[in-house]
Amino acid sequence: MPTNEAGLVMEVAGPQSILPAFPVSSKILGVQPSRLENLDDLLAQAEHYANHSMRNIGHLPPTLFLIGSKGPVMFMPESLADESEKDDFATTARLMCIAHAATACVMALEAWVKSFRKAQRQVNRVLDDLKAQLGNMTINIHL
Repeated sequence: MPTNEAGLVMEVAGPQSILPAFPVSSKILGVQPSRLENLDDLLAQAEHYANHSMRNIGHLPPTLFLIGSKGPVMFMPESLADESEKDDFATTARLMCIAHAATACVMALEAWVKSFRKAQRQVNRVLDDLKAQLGNMTINIHL
């Protein structure tokens, strides 16, 4: 397998994308690759990594953790700028699990949830303000 100047294994994901894959580093505090043996260990490691990333860089890069036939692997895309790159990452993650004969895998991602109720309250406030400005006019808007 090809490696870069840092000695990291490079996996090719499709005809135009090159995504790095490398063994889990013992330089990240809390990582003990020799102890990653099952799904619970991998979940704990992914949680630790997510907390570490959020505290130190303010976001969580999408990351695949897996336990393969030769030990643990951590896999990250170079970027997820558009929908096709997101699809490529998902496809490559599946292929990585197959290629490394994964017995367990965890994908750590940052996600945002927007509450409909909060948005509905904001819309209701705007409508109330509009009613107050228009005075006696009747406004019927239903969401």
